[in-house]
Amino acid sequence: MCVKRNNNNAFTLVEMLLATACAVVLMVGVFNYNNILRTAFRLGLAGQVLQDGANIIVARIIQGAIEPGGIYRLSQGVSYCIGSGARPASCSTPDAAQLHYWGTDGVERWYYLNESRTAFIYHHPTPLSPGGDDEILYHAPVGATITLYFWPLAASNKDVGVSVALVQNIFGSPVTGSLTTLVNLRNHP
Repeated sequence: MCVKRNNNNAFTLVEMLLATACAVVLMVGVFNYNNILRTAFRLGLAGQVLQDGANIIVARIIQGAIEPGGIYRLSQGVSYCIGSGARPASCSTPDAAQLHYWGTDGVERWYYLNESRTAFIYHHPTPLSPGGDDEILYHAPVGATITLYFWPLAASNKDVGVSVALVQNIFGSPVTGSLTTLVNLRNHP
């Protein structure tokens, strides 16, 4: 004689499908949350890299550069002008992204950006080129652009304002790093 046993300890097919569906919904939620966290981390990291870049550019302006006659800094400049143009008529064209200054040695030096706005350049005398050579002080990360803005303070010809911003699109969102400071020209008459 065959005895049919009723097994109440096993799961039915409907229960298994419902448990699987709940597990899939939970896994999709965890995956989406992970993607949100990764995107936020990448945006924050990119913002920090761009902020570091702005800090480096301003620090390089303040620290100056080693040249054959010593270290020259904007703060030790005798005079300055904001603009562009061929020498000797430097600054004949208004351009807030170029700053020309003259040190106590009477030599003209200037800061500017390349045409694609991805490199910050300092033109100054070097041992190999006493008349001046371009030195790239900072290269922006791939896909980022630099905005450089110099302005004179209205109340004083001894102070120069410097604003630097780096912008990059990450996942379709603009990410920026920026810094603004003032530099005092101590030797300005």
